[in-house]
Amino acid sequence: MKPFIFSALVVISFPLMAQWTPNTALNTLAANVNTDDMMTAATNDGRTYIAFWAPVSGPTYYEMRLQLLDTSGTPQFGPNGMIVDNSIGMSTSTVTWDLKVDNTNNAYIGITGTGGNGDARVHKVSPSGTKQWGTNGITIGQGYSVRLLPLNSGELIVAYLPGSHAVIKKYSATGTSMWTTPITVTPVVSTHQSWPGEFIEMSNNKFMFVFHNKAGFSPSALPYAHCYSTAGTAVWTAPVPLSSGTYTYAFNRYDFIQRGDTAYFGYGGAQGSNLQSFIQRINPNGTLPWGANGVDFGTQNTLYERSMRLARGDDSKYLWAIAEMTTTSQGNMGESVQKLHAHTGARLLGTNGQVVYTIGTSDISHRGHLQVWDDHPVFLVSDGNSNGVFPKDLLLVELDTLGNFLNTPAEIDFATNSTGTKSRIDLLPIHNGMVIGAWVEDRTGNGRPYAQRVDINPCLAPTLAFQWLTSNTTLTLSNSSLNADSIYWDFGDGSGVADTSSSVQHIFSAPGTYTICGVAYNACSTDSLCATITVCDALSAAFSTASFLDSAYFSLNSAVDSVYWDFGDGQTLSTTDSTASHVYASNGTYTVSCVAYNACTADSAQSQVVISGIGVPETDANAIQLLQVGDRIELTSPNAPLLNVQMWTADGRMLWSSKPSSSKVSWSSQGIPAGIYVIRAETSLGQLFVERLQVQ
Repeated sequence: MKPFIFSALVVISFPLMAQWTPNTALNTLAANVNTDDMMTAATNDGRTYIAFWAPVSGPTYYEMRLQLLDTSGTPQFGPNGMIVDNSIGMSTSTVTWDLKVDNTNNAYIGITGTGGNGDARVHKVSPSGTKQWGTNGITIGQGYSVRLLPLNSGELIVAYLPGSHAVIKKYSATGTSMWTTPITVTPVVSTHQSWPGEFIEMSNNKFMFVFHNKAGFSPSALPYAHCYSTAGTAVWTAPVPLSSGTYTYAFNRYDFIQRGDTAYFGYGGAQGSNLQSFIQRINPNGTLPWGANGVDFGTQNTLYERSMRLARGDDSKYLWAIAEMTTTSQGNMGESVQKLHAHTGARLLGTNGQVVYTIGTSDISHRGHLQVWDDHPVFLVSDGNSNGVFPKDLLLVELDTLGNFLNTPAEIDFATNSTGTKSRIDLLPIHNGMVIGAWVEDRTGNGRPYAQRVDINPCLAPTLAFQWLTSNTTLTLSNSSLNADSIYWDFGDGSGVADTSSSVQHIFSAPGTYTICGVAYNACSTDSLCATITVCDALSAAFSTASFLDSAYFSLNSAVDSVYWDFGDGQTLSTTDSTASHVYASNGTYTVSCVAYNACTADSAQSQVVISGIGVPETDANAIQLLQVGDRIELTSPNAPLLNVQMWTADGRMLWSSKPSSSKVSWSSQGIPAGIYVIRAETSLGQLFVERLQVQ
């Protein structure tokens, strides 16, 4: 049994496009029902919730539906998703709403009915599709702009706009109201309104809330932040203004992210007619170390910075932002990227960021959220192919840590149906390098929710590595290859098998020397490796013995390549023959040892032989005569008839025998191989004759 180790290593890094649907003109259909507005949220294990308003005939008008895609893109709630709410009372329009996921992957959906008294409801749905708060969820009041914050405790903070002032409430995991008195968010100016914005959860049972102090028609709001305890009391003495003069759109959603208890708010708005974007840092105590407006995406004021998105990688000390860039005429678009130090706010890609796509007639700009993976910004862009309003193509872009394109070509096809127009586009947080996007696409006059996944993990070329051992004609491979999607093993005897398991076995039909080869494959490349092996029949050193007078004869029971004999009297012999003989000098019992070898292994055995014929008187030469005349062997006993005559080989096998009861016997030597033989005879007088005969 001989073990061997072989390995080879080649590392190549480029994207592995493991898509749910390789045909990007097809993509993954999340639900086969009409869809208007849609939102998406990711679970912490790589699954995807898609909530959407499905238009139906009156008087219902709209149904809220929910779909869950597993990590392979398979819908879990049926081909059309599950109905979450079809009784809230809708008109022919929808308003802003919210979707969030908690740390146990329950989905929360906050909606407002537009056809009745404006009920605001929240539904809680488990990953198995159970509506945990009943058929109709819980009604939090009458109002709009529902915003949700699932807490790590399993409880829920919810904000909505029942009139002119935002209201915040807290609910238990079972949907029970927990505060006797809700929080009413008072606008900074008494004649203004406070519109719900965004939440983050902080440590020590606190949360931070951004609201918009709205004066009139948008953009006329200034963003403010306030900190509250989860018991419903204010932690800061007053709300903190996040901008001193850039007015936001109160109904827009803005990115509000955190690093520990430090929050970052990315916003864009108008300074008069100038559209600019900023990133504001908010310390846990409410101070603003980056100034009254935060850090400007770019210091220039000749171009507009629109639709800025903000993101941070896990445990990263950097923030990334992207913005759609236009001239003041807003006729054409481009895209720029900026990187900031999360502590100092220093712009690391220059005072105006780095241009990703120049402003031009191609109108390339981002769609949906910005995400970060391994300090690489990742986002979707429209390449300008549209119906004049909605894009037809979505491409995935990944930049390196310096803001340059990571891949060649720079864009990866993501959704490219030539007739489908796409809206409600979003890109979800990246899980284990898997990028998932979702959108509503109209291919036939009605929208449907679609999704796609792309693996942006660096693709490592496969490394083929294996150990092997043989036992007789059985080969066992121990496979330790890396990054292989498939492996084909060629055993060199005309047979092979595709197998990626850790142990692969093959039995050869005949002993011999074979070249075995493995080829490992993945989407990046291949790796191959060969080894020459020898397999053998089973080997045994067991042997048989025979003795005559002073001689012993030994014969192995199986074929060998070589054999070493120790005759037990201090004499040894190395030979390639499977038989051996030895002449002993004295009577006795001898332990004979044998070590047999073949190309694969060795085996040993022992046996005893008894020598007792030394010193026996030789037969009178005149009593019995042995002659060889030509091809005849003759034995004559002049004094008494021969009763028993035998011819033995040197290794102890009886070759011929006769009981003639006469004084003379003869037989032919034709066909008997040349060599030394032993003739043994007995007479009627008890005379014993033993003599060697050389056959020519």
